[in-house]
Amino acid sequence: MQVIQARLVSIIIGLTLVLSTGSLVYLNKKPVVLLIENEIPVVETSNKTEPVAENKTQTAPAPTKTTTTPTKTTTTPTPTKTEPSTTSGITMAQIAKHNSRESCWSVINGNVYDLTSWIPNHPGGEKRILNICGIDGSKDYSGAHRDEQKPAKYLSGFKIGKLAT
Repeated sequence: MQVIQARLVSIIIGLTLVLSTGSLVYLNKKPVVLLIENEIPVVETSNKTEPVAENKTQTAPAPTKTTTTPTKTTTTPTPTKTEPSTTSGITMAQIAKHNSRESCWSVINGNVYDLTSWIPNHPGGEKRILNICGIDGSKDYSGAHRDEQKPAKYLSGFKIGKLAT
């Protein structure tokens, strides 16, 4: 009887640990904010945790007086480092430098997009985006999405310029 009770206690403790850990992971997920064409944020959750330095939420400092006023919390996309370009657009040489997971630029139909933050969020998988980093991805994009409206709306939020002519 004691052996059964000991096993039962072990099972209960194990389940408690698993459920507690799962709850902590679930509750610590950060939302990913995607901007679409009409600038209404679309919020999705991500398993990726972000360092504090990349926190997208800005808050006002705590008031020092005895009276308090409500503060507004604003979510903004993390600014991306862009290289200076001429008035005629971004060159393929500049785009070719951004061919990695850390900095992924691509040309699609004459426009240049910084897809770095979209890599882990692409519904078709990271590889689809990584394959077009640093190159003209028009053919791949058109082959995968043709005349679909939803991908075009997402893509417009990543535009950083036009291809140099």
